Amino acid sequence: MGAATRIAKYESARSIFLQATEIDYGHSVAFVCLGKSLKRLAGETNVQEEKIRLYRAAIEAVSSAIRLNPIDDRTYYNRACYRALMGGSVSQIIDDLEKAIELCPSNRGFAKLDLDFEAVRDDASSNLS
Repeated sequence: MGAATRIAKYESARSIFLQATEIDYGHSVAFVCLGKSLKRLAGETNVQEEKIRLYRAAIEAVSSAIRLNPIDDRTYYNRACYRALMGGSVSQIIDDLEKAIELCPSNRGFAKLDLDFEAVRDDASSNLS
């Protein structure tokens, strides 16, 4: 699948999940999926400002999901991923990962292998061992 096809699919997903959040604002999964589509779009652009804008929007989407369902571990995990990819605050990334691990201990193992955390792995690993 070429880049143009991937981008079109991610744009379509973003549109669908954005509509879902507008139809049923209380549905946290729609916000999680919206965040994932924004992350994928960010991964497809080489324009740094656009990449940051998309990661920020993804963070906002999963933050909405957290407000709606504060016990869903994947929302904290995903927000940590998006913050790491954006080059965000290591302390915020660690806070989110710690919460994700508290809610679901297997997230510790996932985080150790997740390439999204590559840029902050050294800083985070001492806090998550």
